[in-house]
Amino acid sequence: MFARAALISLAVFAIVATPAAAAIIHVPQDQPTIQAAVNAAGAGDEIVVAKGHWDSVLINGKSGLVLRGKPGCVIIPSAAGNGIELQNCTGIILERLAVRNAPSFGILISSSQDVLVSRCSVIDPGLAGIATSTGSAIRIEKNSVRGAAGDGIALPSSRSLVQGNDVSDCQSDGISVAGAFNVLRNNRVQECIRGIALSAGSDNLVLENRVERAQSDGIVVSTASRNHVQGNRISRPGRYGIEVSNAANTLLVDNVILEAGAYGILVTSSDYARLLRNRSSRADWCGFALSSSHDGLVMDNLAAKSKQEGLILLSSNRCHVMENRAVRSKRNGFYLTNAEDAVLVRNTARKCKNLSLVVSGGSGLVLVDNRF
Repeated sequence: MFARAALISLAVFAIVATPAAAAIIHVPQDQPTIQAAVNAAGAGDEIVVAKGHWDSVLINGKSGLVLRGKPGCVIIPSAAGNGIELQNCTGIILERLAVRNAPSFGILISSSQDVLVSRCSVIDPGLAGIATSTGSAIRIEKNSVRGAAGDGIALPSSRSLVQGNDVSDCQSDGISVAGAFNVLRNNRVQECIRGIALSAGSDNLVLENRVERAQSDGIVVSTASRNHVQGNRISRPGRYGIEVSNAANTLLVDNVILEAGAYGILVTSSDYARLLRNRSSRADWCGFALSSSHDGLVMDNLAAKSKQEGLILLSSNRCHVMENRAVRSKRNGFYLTNAEDAVLVRNTARKCKNLSLVVSGGSGLVLVDNRF
């Protein structure tokens, strides 16, 4: 009798402990609207939205939820607000959803973790296309954002990934980051005011992005530290290819800047900058410039066909300039003014229209094995 009672108790416990199977909720077959489907969904459920025009949706306090659109699924808000908004969520996937003409944000993520936004399209939002506020571990991958009145993608959160997105025609930054330990990789940004902007955040990686025809600067690093910018290609920015301002310990490696409207790379008020193996071609003013930036290393960079100077050191002390090349500068190859204790080793200036090296003011200059 005791053994039979024990078996019955175990059976009852098993029934109670077994979680409900994840459901697939179809809109409009199972629920009439996306919002109704979200309200009805539990953890682990998947919502699949059919072709058609749908109203905005708020996902609040959910976990383990997938929201996926079929081809032709478009969210067009009927009132002021955002297209899709997540609040206090964990483990959410938004995939293949289109948002058009949202009065505020296309997709807004706040106070949420472990969120994936993938293969979504945001067109003509009134503010940013895809934006986060607080949160972490957010992945924004392979999305398209066009015509945002603000930033294309805005990421003040940390430890997140922005990868493989296509951003164009935004009235502010294509991608802006203010958090720390984020990775921006293999994105394409076209015809925004600025391409990619890092501000007030540290330890971010900006890798292998393409920035085309920014109206102002291609990549900006400001009031930040220990950021790493490598392998990016920036073509025809209106002003600077890369600008580093008030940002210590910035590493710039293997970047290519074509036809910058002013400087290929400008580093100002930023100590311990490292410029390694970068290439600037046809800058309207100067290939590379350090201004009021001390203890920098400028090594193995190429400034080709700059319309003024190849490389400038302005009021920058204790900088090492090594194995750089200035080729076909329309004025001078290397221009140093008020630079204290600069060391120039094995640099080359060829076919510059005026002088290979100009030194104005400063003291403690060391020249070793240069070809001027």
